[in-house]
Amino acid sequence: MKSSAPKLVYVGDEYLPHPVTDRLGTRTLTVVDPNQLRQIESADLLIYDCRRNLSDDLADADGYLRKALQAGTPVLFLSPAANDHKGIGAIAGGALAIPSVATLVVVRPGAGGKRADHYALCYPPTGLGDSETRRDGSDQNERTPACCDDRPPPKRVDPSLLAFIRKAKQLAAAKQVPATVEDIPTGLVYVFQTYSCYAPFTYSGDGNSNGAGSLTVSLTVWGFLNQSASQSSQVLGIQSTYSLNPGSLYDDDDQGTGFVNCYLQGVITPSSSSGSFNFIDQAPTTGANSWTETAQTIVNYAPATGGFDTYTYTTTITEALDSWSVQPETSGSSVGPMWYLNSPCNGSDIPNTWSDAFNWHDEVEGFPGPSTGALGTSASAIWGTSNLVTGSVNIGAALGWEGTWFDSEDCFLGICSSTSAYWNWWTWNPVFWIDFTPLQPPSPSPPSASHA
Repeated sequence: MKSSAPKLVYVGDEYLPHPVTDRLGTRTLTVVDPNQLRQIESADLLIYDCRRNLSDDLADADGYLRKALQAGTPVLFLSPAANDHKGIGAIAGGALAIPSVATLVVVRPGAGGKRADHYALCYPPTGLGDSETRRDGSDQNERTPACCDDRPPPKRVDPSLLAFIRKAKQLAAAKQVPATVEDIPTGLVYVFQTYSCYAPFTYSGDGNSNGAGSLTVSLTVWGFLNQSASQSSQVLGIQSTYSLNPGSLYDDDDQGTGFVNCYLQGVITPSSSSGSFNFIDQAPTTGANSWTETAQTIVNYAPATGGFDTYTYTTTITEALDSWSVQPETSGSSVGPMWYLNSPCNGSDIPNTWSDAFNWHDEVEGFPGPSTGALGTSASAIWGTSNLVTGSVNIGAALGWEGTWFDSEDCFLGICSSTSAYWNWWTWNPVFWIDFTPLQPPSPSPPSASHA
């Protein structure tokens, strides 16, 4: 028997075009008034247009948005501002702290803690500029201003938009979001959020460019209450994954290759107005071509049976990246690695090593898959607090990456007269937040009254 199509409900008096819902298919949308609660409650995917509605709707304790999220209905927010995300976080226990083209949120019932999954289609990151270097010494490190307005929604169909659309369709088709039971012992107090951001960009230089590329960043964020008989603190654990897609290469042969991925840096910094975070452990730290490292710490908790017990929070990172290396970029509470191309040249130092990418007759050497295709990497980091933090904890990500086009010119019978390299580097600083308010020890019971 053919299953029924997911019911997509758009809340508003009139549909306003948007690149995400236009791709979802406007013919499948049911446009309803906010007062049509029966229609809203039957939605498989509820669509809330932040351009038409007020952030106050999110603060309404008895409102349809809060009820839909708490019931596990996926909610798609169109063009949410930072204040809209703040309202989402008040319901879901966490959110982005930046505007986005669209954000998809689903709150899942879990065991012992509030969990929500966030998927965001983000605005294009900022390109810092590009440089050109020629072997004959001309045009050394000539920098040009970067393009890219950081606010307009994407109008073209790029990989990040398509990935976001697929996720929206997947959640809508599920119809009922399953409860997620984490492998957490009873009595351990925790919070748990996941975030995924899809961001478009394009490598370019010397008037040439790749096809549309994208960076996907996904964070799994744990917060634990660390209890002992003498004191209480908290532990923050973040597992991050990155997928850097350079887009279709402008050139890909022995006379020109690029733009190829050369490095990716992912540094995470937690902060709170009510306390500080101290670095405990991270993985990976160092390695070439392949590595396996574990980050872990002990969390103390109070089980229902009394006393105290321990839980080991641990993550192991195992990766094999042909001709790539990893090194730490940690400083204080800012934690994370840099991954970089190690052959045929050093991707972390292109200005000084780009010429190593050419052979003796100045043809371009071959590049590994993580450079010419999608680079997939993972990292883990752990922090602890010295005092109890409450309220929102900001999680700032400092991301940077670079693509390079290697070019041979005036080639004849396998011999080229000159070589050059053009590189294009990008930065992106998305911010997320998670609510640590639930991670507090229980208040002591008042003494019982004595009786004469």
